[in-house]
Parts: sequence; structure tokens; C-alpha cells
Amino acid sequence: MSLGKVSPPEISASTPWGDDPLSKEREGRILSNLICSLGDSAFVISLKGGWGTGKSIFLKRLGYHLENSRKVPVIKIDAWQTDYIDDPLLALTSALNERIQKTQSRSKKAANAIVTGLAESAGKIALPLISVVAGTIVPGGGKAVEIAAELPELAKNFLEWDRSRKTAEESFRQNLTKAREILKNSLGSEESSPIVLMVDELDRCRPDFAIKFLERIKHFFDVPGICFLIATDHDNLPHAVKTVYGQQVDGELYLRKFFDYEFNLPRPNLVDYSKHIFQNFPGTDHAHSAEEMRNNLLQQHGNRYSEYTDAYANNIAELDRAEYSIYFGIMADISGLQLRDAMQAHTLLMAFVRSYPKTNRRFPFIDCCIACMRFKYPDEFRALVAADEHDVASVMRSSSRPLLNTIRAINVFLAVTGQTDAQDMWRTLMSSAQSIESSAIDKLAYTSLMVRGFKHQRGQTPELSFTPDRYLAQMLGLTAAFTDLEDGGQG
Repeated sequence: MSLGKVSPPEISASTPWGDDPLSKEREGRILSNLICSLGDSAFVISLKGGWGTGKSIFLKRLGYHLENSRKVPVIKIDAWQTDYIDDPLLALTSALNERIQKTQSRSKKAANAIVTGLAESAGKIALPLISVVAGTIVPGGGKAVEIAAELPELAKNFLEWDRSRKTAEESFRQNLTKAREILKNSLGSEESSPIVLMVDELDRCRPDFAIKFLERIKHFFDVPGICFLIATDHDNLPHAVKTVYGQQVDGELYLRKFFDYEFNLPRPNLVDYSKHIFQNFPGTDHAHSAEEMRNNLLQQHGNRYSEYTDAYANNIAELDRAEYSIYFGIMADISGLQLRDAMQAHTLLMAFVRSYPKTNRRFPFIDCCIACMRFKYPDEFRALVAADEHDVASVMRSSSRPLLNTIRAINVFLAVTGQTDAQDMWRTLMSSAQSIESSAIDKLAYTSLMVRGFKHQRGQTPELSFTPDRYLAQMLGLTAAFTDLEDGGQG
């Protein structure tokens, strides 16, 4: 049974923007319009976004959209899968050749000739100068007089290598032009249509490979109608520049010389995305949407307490799915979690939900707060795990103030002690849940705490059914077992 790990979305080639929980169709159409307007110019575009903002998924959707809706040929390159190769030019050429071989070309012979021409030219360009020297200097030699004797031959080899390299560069560019035409013809593209090479995961590569990758593009792919779209981040590539050329070099400034445009991909809306990732929830039918339950929980009218009590008694799994998705979305979004951190926080939360005894009461707004804290404030999470079990609530109240304030009921929960008057607390919660000054989410959380946090006997005063320290200790004990506390998360 899955712990609830979020699987990559299934993307349809024919309807790539359908069922997109990140809602990036607008950005995709803007970028595709730009690419299609480039014509015969050579362009390199940076698709810029922070770590874990969904760049890879966006590129996949955009690639399908360009090929199927705009008839623009796309070559996809995962740079990280090829950074074991010494020269990135070979990886770029290999990806281009694979794409050509997949075309339904009328002239297979012409396609094969282009593939062969590109491969041969790239191989000659990538041939390092050291191989010329190695072919002239005999291993084991080393005396100055012996090396001097070889200099005429070395000079001759160098000149031959240089002539061969220049010829290979010209041949490579000519074959790139032919490749563009054969790929366009295979899709029935417009005459001025470019071809697009999409590069992903470059920011994960070795620094020297990543920088050489960009330099190879600049020097050898400056050919009419060749467009590169390269996913970049805000930190790793600038850091790679400094690693290769020294800390005194301005990484951002150096990178600008490679890119003609910079397209910034906005952070995903995690409120919307949480609806998607919580669709598969224990005890529910994932094919049945939780949207109706969410809407009912957040409505601004009616008897909240009565409706919530009925759902808690008769449909607890559906209630939990809707409630967790509401709290998690708002906390992840307000705390600024990146998409990948939010996905990991969700996986951690699902591990707790599946591991915690079903007969015990859960407090979804507390659980979501802890899961988001693990990745937004890892030091504070570790402090909670290390705290004395009788002092956890106090430690939590003194930390993560912005996160705790996203939902007011969290602080009400944490303030409960052995001296808390249950009846007074009940009245306060009921008043807050009905107040026009409370937000819809706060009203829901107050109602949730009233139902989940009290024992109800007909005709008797409600009694508290929890102590925050005990619940937090249990929750933290389970979540700590499913996460690496040495991993700092965002920090």
C-alpha cells in the first residue's frame, strides 16, 4: 500500500494542459507564442524558476503543445542523464540524431546522411587537442632534446587538427540546417518554424559540465531556426560559474551572455495543488472528487457544528480528505514551500495518517502544521522532536510564529493545559466559529476542534478529550520515524 507519495501526473500528448493541478496553461501559451514568432533567428531562452517549482512537468506539457498544436519539432534533453560524458556536444548531437531517426521521413537515406554527418562532425570537434600531442610525443619520453626533436611533427599535427576542426564545425552547422528542415517536413511545420531543443536538469549537473554545456550551445548551435529552451534555477547555475571560474566572477552576469530571453515560471498555487495530491486518501474513492465536501466545509452559512458532527460520525474518511487538503494547501502556500518540499511534506503526512491508530482522534490542522514545519523550519522541527514530552506544546508555541498564525485554532489547541476550563473553552470556540470576523478556514478549524477535541454526552457539559503535549508527542514520534532529521530541508 502506498504511503501517499505523489506520482508524476499523466500528461496526454493530445491535451497537454488538461488536468493540470499547477495551472500553467497561460504561461505555456505565452511562451509557445514567443517561440513560434522567432522565425529564422537563433535563440536561447532561459526557463527560470526556483528548485521544485515544476519546471520539468511544465516542459513536458509545453513540448506536447508545441509539437501537436503548433507543429514545432521538439528535441528533449535530460542533461543530468548525460553528465558522465566528457563533451556535452556529443550528448546534444545524440539527442538530435535520436529525434531525426524517429521521423517518418520520405527519404530515409537523407535522414541517415544527416545523422551520420552530425555524429562525425561532433566527434571531430570534440576531439581534444591533447590527443594530437599524445599522438606525437612518445610515452616515456621527457628530455627536452627529445621533445624538441618532435616539435615539427607536433606543429604539423596541430595544423591538420585545426583545419579538420574548422571543416567539421562548418559541416556540423550545415547538417543542423538540414536537420531542421527534415524535422519540420515530418510535422508539416510552417516555413519559418524553428525547432526547439528543450534542456532539463542542467542545474543538477557537475559544474564544469553545466558551464561547458552552455558554451557548446553558444559556439556551435548559433544557426538560423535553432531555439534552445533551458530550465534554470536561481542558485545552482550561478554557483557553478563561481566553482569553475572563481568566486570573484558574478555568476548571474556571466550567465546572461548565453540567454536572449528569460522567462520566469511563477511558483505554483499550492492551495489548488493540494486538492490534487490529497485526492488519493486512505479510505476514500479517489475517482470521486472531494470538491463538494470542501465547499460544504467552507460555506459561510448554515449550522456548521451539526453538519460537521454528522460528517464526522458517518463519513470520517471523506471529511478528513477534504479537511487535510484545505489546511495543507493554505499552510504550504503561505509558508512559501517549493513544490518538491510540499510533495515531501504530503508524503510525510500520509505516513502519519496511515500509521496512527484509526480509533484515535486526529487533529488535521495540527498534523498539517507539523508536516509543513518539517520542511520550512527544519531546526524548529528537530527542537520539537527533542523536547520533553510534557513540554512539547510550550516549545511549539514559542516557534514558527508565521506558520502557527495561519490558522488561529492552532494556538487555541496549544494553549490547553490541565487547568483549562472545558466549558469556557467550548463556549469560546462556538462563539468564534459563528463570528462574522472569523475567516471561513478559521471557522472550520474551530468547529473541527469542538468535535474532535471534546467528549460529548447528551445533557452533560462537554469534556476535553486530549492534551496537546501527548498528541504532539505521538504525532512527532511517528513523523520523525519517516524523515531524515539530518536533512535540513529549506532551512
